[in-house]
Amino acid sequence: MLRAVLVVVLAVCSLVGVLGIPDRAPAGTPDLALAADTSTFDPGNIISDGMFFDANALTAQQVQDFIA
Repeated sequence: MLRAVLVVVLAVCSLVGVLGIPDRAPAGTPDLALAADTSTFDPGNIISDGMFFDANALTAQQVQDFIA
């Protein structure tokens, strides 16, 4: 008798546990953005040579603002 009661309680708890898990994110949860496409990444070209050596790319104030 006790064993039958325990089996029923275990079955009910298992069913509640399975059905109680939401199958999607709660309302208000933001959607995840897609990751960057790494197949086009070139570690040898993080910044172009032209941009790197362009002395007029930033003013002195823009450099200071960036550093600050």
